Order: sequence, then structure tokens, then C-alpha cells
Amino acid sequence: MILASRDLSKDHSTEEIHSMSDNGVISLEAKKKAEGNTTYDLKTSLVDIANNITNVVIENTGKLNVKEAIKLKAMYKPNKGDDNYKDINWAYEIIRQDEYNKEVKDNNPTGYIVLEGDKFKGKKISFTPQNDIKDKELLEKLKENNSMIVFFAYLRSPSYKTRYGKTHIRADFRVPMELKYENNKLYIYEFGHTDKSLSFDASLSNAFINEINDTKKTDNARGRYYISANINSQSISIYKDHKLKELAYCSINDRNRPARALLEIYASGGNTKSSISNFQNGINLINSENKSKFISKFNEVKQRVKLENIDSVSLEVIEEDNEIIFPLKVKPLNDKDGVHSRYYWASAPGAHQASFGSGRSGGKRRHAGRDLYTLANAEIVAIADGVVLNTSFFYCKTNQVTVMHYFKGRKIIIRYGELVNIPVKAGDRVKKGQFLGQTGKLLNDRNQHINVVSGYTIYMIHFEYYTDGNNTKDTLTIRDPNNKFKRRSDLSDPLEILRIGYGNSFKTKK
Repeated sequence: MILASRDLSKDHSTEEIHSMSDNGVISLEAKKKAEGNTTYDLKTSLVDIANNITNVVIENTGKLNVKEAIKLKAMYKPNKGDDNYKDINWAYEIIRQDEYNKEVKDNNPTGYIVLEGDKFKGKKISFTPQNDIKDKELLEKLKENNSMIVFFAYLRSPSYKTRYGKTHIRADFRVPMELKYENNKLYIYEFGHTDKSLSFDASLSNAFINEINDTKKTDNARGRYYISANINSQSISIYKDHKLKELAYCSINDRNRPARALLEIYASGGNTKSSISNFQNGINLINSENKSKFISKFNEVKQRVKLENIDSVSLEVIEEDNEIIFPLKVKPLNDKDGVHSRYYWASAPGAHQASFGSGRSGGKRRHAGRDLYTLANAEIVAIADGVVLNTSFFYCKTNQVTVMHYFKGRKIIIRYGELVNIPVKAGDRVKKGQFLGQTGKLLNDRNQHINVVSGYTIYMIHFEYYTDGNNTKDTLTIRDPNNKFKRRSDLSDPLEILRIGYGNSFKTKK
């Protein structure tokens, strides 16, 4: 190795020094300079960095929408006209938001589209989704709130990162206007936001519920439909496609014969009838007054977000809460009125030892789930249909079973921990309510019961929830000393799921 030094500052500015690709710049602390015994822990060479992309940024401020240009910039030296300059190429990919973390980790984009032409060459480009996305089906996908564009700047081939820096940027969009039905409410969303004034009491017809359940695992897994952007007080038909060419139907029995009925947004007190059946089906806005308020607000929001030259508005129908049940067939002993109510399972995070986020090991780690206390060997059941991902030893001579379930149109992962007598194995398909094992008690190395509640022998299920059900490969438990939960980054408090399951299993609201 040859190490030479020279003082460039006498002849060059700082900017000029940092633009030189044949020099390495090392900064020394003044104190060490004075001592005269400086050591070099790291030498940074500009040769590589100055000829590679180190970052990609979006220069726009404010919300992004498909009609406006996105201004992209790649950080790269040398500059155009300098020796060794190479034009930067660009590509893009449209993916779901829940796929992003895995894509970055794998660093192997495969579905990208190369941007051709001089317009998309160089450090800075401008990209307008509505004009530059040639595949209109992809453009429609982008208009769904669960999708994003990832832009890649590259010299050789697209990647999320190189050893020199980040070579991509994600662009998240807020749909100007959409509808969502959930938990007996029809909501209008304005740029991803809704409030009480934009929610309307509603219900789904039984035939529509059956239609969603029949199709949720095939081509319409998210229950996404469309209505016309131009609605009136008469009929609001529901369509399967954004071009409004395919009306949505559901199957019914008409005079004991199978038939099909149109799906609509209607009011049960109105005069609108299905063209095939005497019964209306779809989303019922209860009465004509409520329907009129919905139409008025719809048109008000449409005008406010300037929804011009758009034929349709998406409608997402979520009716899966009634499919989730509680993992116990009986109420837990640490229920609100139970013998161990001091450790109420639905308490705020960190409230006590059974709650999510409470301290463990003297505060060195945090509780990654919620504990439900039971009598000895209580039955544990699957909260919904799913697939067993794995079973294994868990903690203090108990075991766990991990299952991927469907919830609200997406995949989630539930870990049922601290169990015994688990009958299922990896790859098994399970049905809602299927037996998964029994609650266990924690034992030390001498097979002595670990004291959980003074004076009681506690059996329990430890219940964990992970939001990214598409990631079935990465382990749930990690050993990162900086991670207080010792769990994957998609760990979340399972309170909402347990509340819904409790309400459905015991016919009450928790």
C-alpha cells in the first residue's frame, strides 16, 4: 500500500476537492493532530463513491397524485461533461405496501419496467403516472391505497441498494376519493382520511356476505368493487371493474329456484328493486334520508378533491369481523369480572404483566403478546381459517403453534404460545374453531411451577400478532439486543383481534 498526502486546499476549493475521483479525503480531529500520533481506522476512497449512485430523492413537496409530475433526482458524481460520466437509467415497479420491506431485503426486483427514451436519462427526471404508465391496469392498481411506485436509478441494472448507497425511492399515493364498508358503516375517504361526518349507518345483505365469502380467496380477495362517479338519488349500481362494464351480482334463491340479483347501494325504504329479484341486495343505507345524506356528501367530496374525467370510484367491502372468534371457548380467568381481573387481558399496553408491552427480565425486554389465564388444560381453537406455518418448543417447557390467517382481506400471522398437546403440524390447513392444543403452565428446569400470580397455579395462552402474513419465511423471534420485544418488526398489539373475537364468541362488545 502506498499512502501519500498533500494539501489540496492551497490550490482548490472544498467543492473541487470532493469532485476529484482520484483522491481520498481523510478528516482528522484537531486534538489528535496536535498530539502527532494519529491513527487511521478507516480510509474512505472517493474513486468508487464518485462513480456510483449514493441516493435517490423525490423533490416534490406535499401530497402526490397520479395527475402531477413527480420530480426525481439521483445523487451521483461525476457531473455531465466530466470524464467517466455515464447517463443514469431509470425504471419503476408498482407493488403492494405490505411487500415493500421484503422486496428491499431481497434486493432483487423482478417486475420492474424500464423507462425508455432521452426523457428518462440523467440525474433528474420528471414522471407523471397518468401519462407515463402505459399499462392502464397498472395505473388502476396504483389508485388503490395499498399500492405504491418504487423508482430505481441505475447504471447497470435496477436494485434497491448497492454497497455505495440507496438506489431507489418509494412514492406513496393517497387516493383522492374512495368508499369503504366496514363494521356496519359506509365511509367516504378523502385522500385517505375519513371522519364521523363521512360515515353512514349501513348493513350488508346476507346474499352479498355469502358472495364475498365465496370469492375472497380467488380473484376478488379484498372485496373491491366500483360505483359510478356520477350518482343520483335513484339507483347506485355496484360493478366489478373500474371501467363499469361488468355489473356485480350475487346468488339468491327466488321462489326456491337459484337466481342472480344485482348488487346496489340502496335504502330499504326506497322504491328501487333488483331487476331480477323482488329483493334488494348489496349495501343497505337503512332509509331514504340516510341515502340522501350519503349522496350529498359524496358529491361534496367529489367537488372538493376535483375528481374530473374519472368514471368510477372504488368501493372496498370488508365484512370479516364475524369470522374471527376468541381463541378460548370460555372466558379467561383474567377477564374484567374474573378471579384475576387485576390482570385484565384488555388493559392498556404496559399496564401489568399480562398486557402487551409490559416489562420482562427487569426491563431488559418487553412482553410481545397478551396472556389469557385459564383453568388447567383449557382448549385453544383457531380464530379463523388458516394454514399452520410451524410448531415448536416455546418457553419454560411449553410449545407454540404459528398460523397464517385471513383477516380484513389480508394475511396475518398469529402465534399461539405456551401450549401443550398440539395435534397439528406445519402445512396443515385449519378451520375456524379447530382444536390447536391446550393451555400449559410454566415450569422451571426442576419441573417446578413458575410463580405467575402468588398463591395460584396459572395456565395460560400467550397470544402474539404479526401484520405481514406474506412474510412466512423470516423467524418471528430475533436476537437483536436493540430490539426490546425480541420479535420481527411487524409485531403488533393483538388487542383489536382479541376484542373482535371476544365479541363474536360471547355475543357482546369488549
